[in-house]
Amino acid sequence: MNLETTSYPLPGDTRNLSRRFSSALSLVVISILLVFSVAAVLFNYYKLQKELDKQLTETLRLAETSLPTAVWQMDYSSIEDILGAILINDTIAAARIYTEGSIVAEKMQSKYSDMEFAFFLNSHKFTVESLAVWRMGEKVGVFEVAISRAKVRQGVLVTIVIVLGLAVILCMAIIVTSMLITKKYIFTPLIRLES
Repeated sequence: MNLETTSYPLPGDTRNLSRRFSSALSLVVISILLVFSVAAVLFNYYKLQKELDKQLTETLRLAETSLPTAVWQMDYSSIEDILGAILINDTIAAARIYTEGSIVAEKMQSKYSDMEFAFFLNSHKFTVESLAVWRMGEKVGVFEVAISRAKVRQGVLVTIVIVLGLAVILCMAIIVTSMLITKKYIFTPLIRLES
């Protein structure tokens, strides 16, 4: 190797090379953190949605076992008590029972008391499910329940904020550390060798 024809980077080029090295390393780290962040948010959404579906299933099962006799006998006080018990879960926004097109009973959480049930049917913020109420093979009514999706939305937003905050802190720490380390332990010795 001929030393006279070999070109060495100038000190200014070394700083530029240091920045490129740090930028490439930072880009890889940021990409990995971005993939991790998206995976964490999607996993949390799935977990929260599954929990909401479980609550809805349990509510429907409760209605299926406790309502048939009360609806068949048109025992309004028992029906009101059952709906009150269902609304103890604050995720349940509203519940109603109707037979042959007329509403037998309807209860809502206090914050939704001025809303019509149609509001829940038309809103993407709620999931509404219906269940036919059967007694001895005969359909005696229909139970409808509206469950709020607010906790899912809130849980996902909290996860996004936490994951992004941690990712930004981690990225900044890695970028600063890599710049300092490459400058001190890689490029400063190279500049000394050049001299």
